[in-house]
Amino acid sequence: NGRSDLPRNIGSLQALHALGITVFAFDYRGFGASQHGPPSQEKAYADGVAALHYLTVTRHLDPTQIVVYGEDLGAAVAATVAQQSPKIAGLILENPQPSLTRQVKREQHLHLLPMWLLFRQNFDISGTVSSLAMPKLILVSPAFPEDVPGAAKIYAETPAPKQKVQLHLRPGTPAYTLPAWSDAVRNFLNTLAAASTQ
Repeated sequence: NGRSDLPRNIGSLQALHALGITVFAFDYRGFGASQHGPPSQEKAYADGVAALHYLTVTRHLDPTQIVVYGEDLGAAVAATVAQQSPKIAGLILENPQPSLTRQVKREQHLHLLPMWLLFRQNFDISGTVSSLAMPKLILVSPAFPEDVPGAAKIYAETPAPKQKVQLHLRPGTPAYTLPAWSDAVRNFLNTLAAASTQ
């Protein structure tokens, strides 16, 4: 996810769990309770890939039963994980952006040190999404209007099968609190489940 550590994600994790989803979440290195040291784009990508490897190899979960979800910065990580794991059932990207440099700079006062250290890395998702063949749900839920074109660009670059849902947020309202978010995620998962039985 895009928030800087697991405690900041409790609300969204609970919302996913309320949909009947088993959730696996972790802190990237350099964030939250993870290993100390500066975070980086490379570490975040490697941690995402390692997390899926843990689920599929160590825990022996079928990748065709796994959906990867990423928001903001986490959308770039999720897309990279999906690119390296094409057998996953689906991918959900919330507010993906071609580059997160502007968002990191804008929000550095909220995250201080970790986000400042990432400032020179843009987590470019554009070259990744065009290669993803699994079903995808793009949730457009920007807190800032200037982020809407970026999410639309990512959706346009994403090949089918894909869906896009625009979520209308009031400032300070997380997307997962909206009934439209629950409906979009539930419907996407139901579509995946129906396809897997055919």
